[in-house]
Amino acid sequence: AAGLMLFFCNRRLKKQVHAGRETEQVLCEQLAFQRRFLDGIPSPIFVCDLQGAVITCNQSYEERMSIKLEHIRGQNSIGMNIFPQKLAEQLHCEIMQMILSRQPYYQKRMIEIKSGPMEIYQWTVPFYSASGRLEGLVGGWFDISEVRKWDPRATW
Repeated sequence: AAGLMLFFCNRRLKKQVHAGRETEQVLCEQLAFQRRFLDGIPSPIFVCDLQGAVITCNQSYEERMSIKLEHIRGQNSIGMNIFPQKLAEQLHCEIMQMILSRQPYYQKRMIEIKSGPMEIYQWTVPFYSASGRLEGLVGGWFDISEVRKWDPRATW
C-alpha cells in the first residue's frame, strides 16, 4: 500500500512539475514578446519604480544614453552617472514630485548627456497595477532636432 501511495504521489508531482515548466515557458515567451515590443519603439522609453529607480528601458534609451540596462537597473538619475550632477538631481526631484502628485508630465526641455546636448519633448506618466495601486512611472522623449530633420516645417 505504501509503494502504491508513493507511486501516485510521484506521478502527481511529475504532473505538477510538467505544468510548472509549461507555465514558465508561457511566461518567458510573454516577457520576450514584451521586450521585443518595447525595443521596437524608436523613441527612448524608461520605466521607474516608486523610488525613482530604473526598472527597465528600451534599446533606444540604451543607445541614446550610451549605457546598458544592466548598469542602470535599480539606480535613480543621480546614481546612473549619465547626467551632469545638477540635472540628475533636478530629474530625480521631478520624478519624485510626479510620483507624489500622480499627474502626467509633459515638457519641452534641453538636456545634457554624455554625447552632448539635446532638445527634447519629454513625457512621463504614472502606471498602476490591476488593483489600482501606483507602481511607478513610464516615460520617454522625442528628440525635437530629429523631428525637424524629418519635417523642417515642424514647430515645437
